[in-house]
Amino acid sequence: MPVFSGNPFSFASAADLAMPQISFSYDYTGIIASVSIAIFASFCAFEMARRREQGRYWVSLGALMLGLGIWAMHFIGMSSFRLNCGVAYEPWLTLASALPGVAAASIALRAIASRRIGYLRLLLAGVVMGSGVGLMHYTGMAAFQFQGRLLYEPGEFVFSLLAAVLSATLALLLNRRIAHSRLRRIPYLASLAAAVVMGLAISSMHYIAMGAARFLPLDGVQITSSISQTSLGLLASFATLMLLSFGLLFVFLYSKTLSARKRYESILSTTQQGFVLIDDTGRIVQNNAAMVGLLKQSSDQIIGKRLSDVLDQVVQDVHGAYQLQANLRCADGSLLPCMAYVNTFVDSADGRQISFALFSDISKRVAAEALAHAREQQFRALLDSTPDPMVISAADGRIVMVNLQAVAFFGYAHDALIGQPVEMLIPAAGHQQFRQDYLQGGQTRRIGGESVLYARTSDGREIPVEVSLSPIETEQGLLIASTLHDVTERLRIESALLAANREQEAILGTASVGIALVQQRVIRQCNHGLDELLGYPVGELKGQPTRCWFHRQEDYDMVGSTGYAQILAGQTYMLDLQLQRKDGSLFWARTSTRAIDQQQPEKGVVVIAWDITAERRAQEQIQLANDEQRAILDTATSGIALIRERTLHRGNRRLHEMFGWPLWEMLGQQTAIWYADEEANRIGGLPYETIWTGQSHTREQQLKRKDGSLFWARLQGNAVDPHDHSKGTVWIIDDITADRELNDALRSAKEKAESATRAKSDFLSNMSHEIRTPMNAIIGMSRLALQTELDRRQRNYIEKVVQAGTNLLGIINDILDFSKIEAGKLAMERIDFQLEDVIDNLGNLLSMKTDEKGLELIFDASAYVPTALVGDPLRLGQVLINLGNNAVKFTDKGEIVLGVSCLRQSADEVELHFWVRDTGIGMTAEQTGRLFQSFTQADSSTTRKYGGTGLGLAISKTLVEMMHGRIWLESAPGQGSVFHFTARFGLQASAQSSRMFTADELRGIRVLVVDDNAAAREILHDMAQSFGLHVATAGGGRQALEMVAAAQAEGAQFDLLLSDWRMPEMDGVQLVGELQRSTRLQAPAVIMVTAYGREEALAAAREQQVELSTVLTKPATPSSLLEAIGEALKRFSLRRRPVAELGQSVQQAMLQLRGARVLLVEDNDLNQELALELLSDAGLQVVLANNGREALDILAGDSAFDGILMDCQMPVMDGYEASRIICQTPALQQIPVIAMTANAMAGDRALVLAAGMRDHIAKPLDVDVMFETMARWIKPSGAAGSQVAPPRRAYPNSIGSVPASLPGIDVATGLATTMQSEKLYRKLLSKFEKSQSQFELHFRTAQHSSDGHAAERCAHTLRGNAGNIGARTLQQQAALLEQLCRGGADAGPIDAALQAVLAELALVLHSLRSMDAAASVVEPPPALPPVIVVSELLAASEKLLPMLEDGDPEAGLRWEEQHELFKAGYPEYWQRIETLLGDFDFEGAQQSLRAAMEARRTEHGGAPQ
Repeated sequence: MPVFSGNPFSFASAADLAMPQISFSYDYTGIIASVSIAIFASFCAFEMARRREQGRYWVSLGALMLGLGIWAMHFIGMSSFRLNCGVAYEPWLTLASALPGVAAASIALRAIASRRIGYLRLLLAGVVMGSGVGLMHYTGMAAFQFQGRLLYEPGEFVFSLLAAVLSATLALLLNRRIAHSRLRRIPYLASLAAAVVMGLAISSMHYIAMGAARFLPLDGVQITSSISQTSLGLLASFATLMLLSFGLLFVFLYSKTLSARKRYESILSTTQQGFVLIDDTGRIVQNNAAMVGLLKQSSDQIIGKRLSDVLDQVVQDVHGAYQLQANLRCADGSLLPCMAYVNTFVDSADGRQISFALFSDISKRVAAEALAHAREQQFRALLDSTPDPMVISAADGRIVMVNLQAVAFFGYAHDALIGQPVEMLIPAAGHQQFRQDYLQGGQTRRIGGESVLYARTSDGREIPVEVSLSPIETEQGLLIASTLHDVTERLRIESALLAANREQEAILGTASVGIALVQQRVIRQCNHGLDELLGYPVGELKGQPTRCWFHRQEDYDMVGSTGYAQILAGQTYMLDLQLQRKDGSLFWARTSTRAIDQQQPEKGVVVIAWDITAERRAQEQIQLANDEQRAILDTATSGIALIRERTLHRGNRRLHEMFGWPLWEMLGQQTAIWYADEEANRIGGLPYETIWTGQSHTREQQLKRKDGSLFWARLQGNAVDPHDHSKGTVWIIDDITADRELNDALRSAKEKAESATRAKSDFLSNMSHEIRTPMNAIIGMSRLALQTELDRRQRNYIEKVVQAGTNLLGIINDILDFSKIEAGKLAMERIDFQLEDVIDNLGNLLSMKTDEKGLELIFDASAYVPTALVGDPLRLGQVLINLGNNAVKFTDKGEIVLGVSCLRQSADEVELHFWVRDTGIGMTAEQTGRLFQSFTQADSSTTRKYGGTGLGLAISKTLVEMMHGRIWLESAPGQGSVFHFTARFGLQASAQSSRMFTADELRGIRVLVVDDNAAAREILHDMAQSFGLHVATAGGGRQALEMVAAAQAEGAQFDLLLSDWRMPEMDGVQLVGELQRSTRLQAPAVIMVTAYGREEALAAAREQQVELSTVLTKPATPSSLLEAIGEALKRFSLRRRPVAELGQSVQQAMLQLRGARVLLVEDNDLNQELALELLSDAGLQVVLANNGREALDILAGDSAFDGILMDCQMPVMDGYEASRIICQTPALQQIPVIAMTANAMAGDRALVLAAGMRDHIAKPLDVDVMFETMARWIKPSGAAGSQVAPPRRAYPNSIGSVPASLPGIDVATGLATTMQSEKLYRKLLSKFEKSQSQFELHFRTAQHSSDGHAAERCAHTLRGNAGNIGARTLQQQAALLEQLCRGGADAGPIDAALQAVLAELALVLHSLRSMDAAASVVEPPPALPPVIVVSELLAASEKLLPMLEDGDPEAGLRWEEQHELFKAGYPEYWQRIETLLGDFDFEGAQQSLRAAMEARRTEHGGAPQ
C-alpha cells in the first residue's frame, strides 16, 4: 500500500475536473468562528501598530498576533471542513505554515506605522500582505493528508490570490485614510474598519481557495501523519485561546495605559506650565494646552519641531536634568521670558533616550525685576546726574550713600565715606539737635541761607556751601538727603552783582541792537538801541503796546498765536519781518524772543531786534545770482547733471535736449536710461571708485537718446564732496559726435601724411642706393688708379676724387640712415660683442684725423666697466664715431677725450655713460637748443666753414633712444663741448675677464706716469691705479728723472715707466735714453705711449740708440694698457691660446680624421673645389654629390661613409630635406650629418639641429674650426682600405705667389680659408672670376623664373664664394641681398642692394683680372718640352685611373704633381682632361685618359720608348 507523502502543488486538467470527487461538507459554526478570529486578530494588530511610538516591540507583537490569527483562522476553518474519507495533517509543515503570515504581517504593519510612507509603498505592502495570506493557505493545504489527490482549478486559484491582494491593500489604504482624516478623533475607528476588511480578506481568500481545490479519490493510500482532524481542532482551539487571551491581555493593558494616559493628559491639560515630550530624534512629539497658549501656536504646529526651534538658547550635550532661564519664540515673533526645566531619561522598554521640558511663564517677574532694577539705576543715575554733591544719611547721622559729585567735591573715596558721621563733612555746631527737629517736622528745608555753612574736604580746605534737606521714605526707615551747593561763586557774584548791573545798564544803553522787556505784549523796559531802531525819543516806548512797531496786523496776530506758543514751550522764537518806525517808514528786522521763565509767563519775554535790511538786500542779490546761474545753465552748450546714487536729481535744459527728453522729464530717473545695454551701464558705474577719491574722471562713451539712437559723448565727473557721498556728483556731458567724425577725418589725413612721409623716406632710401652704386664704382676705380704709375699731378687729382667721394658717401650714408629712421625700418641687433673692440675701432678711425690736426686723443675708461656686452656694436660705434668726428672737426688744438663709466648694473643688464669732450670752438645756449634737429647745425656759417648735412646728431639721438638712453650737451663758446649719452646693454652669460693675472700679482709694483698733457696723465694714472699699481705722475722728462733718482735714493725705485713720446724740453725717447745711459740710476721697464704711430716711435728710438721693448699707441684703453703692462713685465695679459697650441689642436684633429670616408654634398663648384682640396690634403676620402637627391642616390647604393658634410641651400633637394630622410632611414641613422652653410644665425642653427644634423660649420670656412668640428663627430672606420697620404699643412706654390693685397679682397682671410695654400687660393680666385662674372645675368634670370627661391640661392652662392676668397664687403652686401630676397621685399630695396653688390663685384673682378694680367706679364718663358718616356707616362696613367674610378680628389693632386709629363705626353688630350678634373667630372676625365692612353699605344705600336 503506498504511503501518503503530502500534497504536491499541481493544477487540475480538464480530465481531472470531469472525474468524480470525494464528497465534503462544512460546519458553519466553525466558519463563523474562523471569520471572527481573523477580524479580531487584525484589529489587535492594527491597534498595536499604532503604538509604535510607545515602543518598537508593539509592531512586532502585532505582526505575530496577525500571523497567528491568519494561521488559526485557516485551521479552524479546516476543522469545520468534513471530507468523506480519512484525514490527517503533517505536523512540521502545519507549524511552518504560520511563518508566511507572520512575515507578511510584519512588513505591512511596519509600513502603516511609518509616518513618511507613500502610496506606492502602501500598495506594495498590500501586495505582500495578500501574497503572504495566500502562501500561508497553500502551505497549510500542503500539510493536509487524505486518501486521494489534491488538485487546483487554475482560474479559481488565481482569483483567490487577487482577492487576497486587493482586499489586503484596501484594508491598508482604509486604515491610512481614516488615520489622516478628521475621523481619527473617533477611538478605534481606523483599526476597526481596517480589521473588518482585513479579516474578510483573509477568510474570503481561504474559502475561495478551498473552492478551487479538487479532492480526487486514490485507492491504497496510507496516511502516516499523527495529527488527526480532531487533534487539529484541538490545536486550532488552543491557538485561538492563546490569541484571545493575548488580545484580551492587550485590551486590558491598553485600557490601563489609556486610563493612565487620560490621567496624564488631564494633568498636562490642567497644569499652568507648558509641557513638551521630545523623542530620540530630538523632535517634539507631544505638548499640552499650556504650551499652545505660551507659543500662540496650534498643537499640530508644535509637533515635529526641535527644542531649539521654540527656545532661543539650549544647552547642548547635557544628560539628566537641568534648568535655565530663556525666551520662548512665539508665533507672532515675540520672545516670552520663561524658566525651562529639561530632563532626559532612557526608556526601559526599547532603550531610547526621551526628554521632556516644562516651561513657566516668568514674564511678570522679569518685568518686575527689570522695573526695580531700572528704578534703582534711574535713582542712581539721577543721584549722579545732579550737578551738586549729595549726601544721604540715616536718622542717626551716619552716611549711607553719596553721589559722584560728593566724592569729587570732598576728595574722599566712596567707601571711605559710607558709615561715617555727617559732622565729618560739615563740622557745624548743633547738628544732632537740628537733625532731631528736622525728623519731627519731616519737610524739605534749606539751611545756611542767612549764615554761611562751611564744608571741610579731605585736604582740610573749607568751602562755603548752602545745604538743602529732603526726606526719603524707605522700608528701612526715613533717610535724609542733603544737597550741598558751593556758594563760593555766588558770593563772588553777589559782590560783583551791583557793579554788573551798572555795567549791564551801560552795555544795554550802548548796544547796537534793540532790547526790550515785554509783559502782556506791553513794553516795560527797553534800551536806547530800540529807541533809535524804531525812531522814538528815549523813554517814549516804555508802556506802549508792541503793536506800534508792527506794520501789518497779520504779523502781529501770527506772533501772538504761533510765536507765543513756541516761547512758552521754552523755545527761542526767531522771525524776520518788516517793522515800522514812528515816522511810518518800513525796514526789515530780525527778532529773537525768549521767555524769562516759561513756568511763570507773567515775568514776560525778552525781545532782541536788529536791522537786517542790508542782509535782505544781499539775499536778494544772491537769489538774483542764482536765477542768473540757472539761466546760464539753461543756455549752456553742455549738459550738466547732479547725480546721486546713479539717479538724476538736477539737470539743465541742454541735458534734456541732448538726450531727446521733454524738459525736466528725466529728473528722478536712473542713469541706466542713458546706456544702450547692461554692459554699457556697468561700464558707466566703474568710474565712481576714482571720483570718490577726489579725482576728476573723464571718458568718452556712446550714450542713448530717448528714441533709441546713439551718439558719442564726453563725460566729465567730479564729486560734490568726496567725504559725503550723499551730496552726489556733478557731470558735464558734451555731444562729441561731430568731433569724432572730425578726428576720424584728421586720422585719415594723418595716415595719408605718414604714407607720404614713408614714400619720401623710401624715395630717399632708393635714391641713396642709386647714388651709392656709382659712388662705389668711382671710389673703387679711383683707388685702383692710385695703384698704377701716376705722375704727381695725376695722383693729386685722383686722391682728391677719393677724398671727395668718401665725404659724399658719408653724406649719403647719413641720408640713408635718416630715411630708415623716418620709415621706421632701422632695427637694432642684439649680439655678443666686446666693448674694447668698439673703442679700438674708434681709435683707429679717429687717430689719423687727430694726427693730421695735431690733437691728443685720450680714452678715459674705467677698468671696472663690464666689456662683454650684448647689443648692437655697429650702432654704438656709429654714435661714438659721429660724436668723435664732430669733436675733431670743430677742434683746432688741444685734446679729444672719450670716456665711459658704469651708471648702474644688475645681474643681466648694465647702463653705461659715454662722453666725448673737446677743446674746440664751443656753442651758445641758442645754438645747442637746435643742435639735435634734422638738417640743422649751429648756424649757417658752420655749414660753410666745416661742411656736413646736419643729420649726424639727429641720427645719433635716435640711435641712443633705441638703446634705451638719452643724449645731451654741455658747451660754452670758446671753452669746448662735452657730448654725453647713456645706453643700456645686456651682459654676456659666460663672459670671461681679459686679465690673466690678479691684483695680488700686481700689488707692490710702482709705476711712474710721465705726460705733459694733464688730462692724459690723469687718465693713465687712474687706469693703472685700478689695476692695483702704486702710481706717481710727472709733468715732463726732467721732473721724471728727478723722481726716479729720489725714489732710488729712498730704496723704493720704480718698476715701470709709462712715458709719452712727444713732450717739450725732453721727450720720452730722450728720457729713456738718459735712464739707460746713466751709471747711477737703475732704468725700470719702459712702455712708450705715443699718438704718432708705433713705427715712428721705434725709428726715433733707434736713431738715438735707445732700446724700447713695448710701445703703446694712443688712445689707450684699459685692455690695451693691461696687455702692454703684461708684455713689459714679462707676464701674460690676455686669455688667448698660443698660436702653437692652436696649430697642435688642429693637427691632432686632422690626424684623428685621417682615413675617414666622407660624402660631400655641395652644389657650388667653387665650394666643391675648396672643400675637396682641403679634405683630400688632410688624408680623407671624399665622394661628391651635387644636391640632396644625388646624395640619397649614392647612399642607396653605398652607405660605407664615416660622415656627411651637407650644404643646406641647394637645387632639386636642399640639405634640410635630405638630412631628414637620412635620419629616418635606419641603415643611415648612424652616419653623422654636419651642416656647411653660410647661414650662421641662431635660428639657422636651430633649423639645422631640427633636421637631424649633428653640428654646424659656418661659411666662409674657418679651416681650424671645420676640422675640430668634424673630429668631434666623424670617427674613421678603416673601411676605405686604401693607403691614405698623411695630412699636409704646407703646399707648393707652383702657380706663383698671390699679391699681398687686392682691392675688395682680404687676402689674409682667403689664405686662411685654404690653410695658407697659395696654389689652392689662386685656383679659387680663378674659379670665382669665371663663375661670378655673369652674376647679374644669372640673378635677373632667377628673378623671373618660376622657382621662388632661385634668386635667393643665386645671392646665397655669391655670398659663400665671396667669403671663401676673403671678399668681405661683397659677402656682406650679398648677404643683405639674400635676406631681402628671402623676406619677399619690394623691387626697390632689392634693386638697390643688387646695385651695391654689382659695384663691389666689379671691383673684385677687376682686381682678379689685374692679378691675372700681372701674372701673365711676369710669366717666365716656356721651358723646353721634357723627353717623353712612354712607359713612365703609361705607368703614371695606370696609377691615376683607379683614383678617377673611385672619384678620389687626390687624382687632381696627382695630375698637378705630374702636370708637365701629362701635358707633353698627351698634347691633344691634356687640356680636356684638366678641365674635366677642374669640374670634378672624374668619369669624363677617366674616359678621356683611357682614350689618350690608347692613342699613345697605337701611335707607338705599344712598344715602350
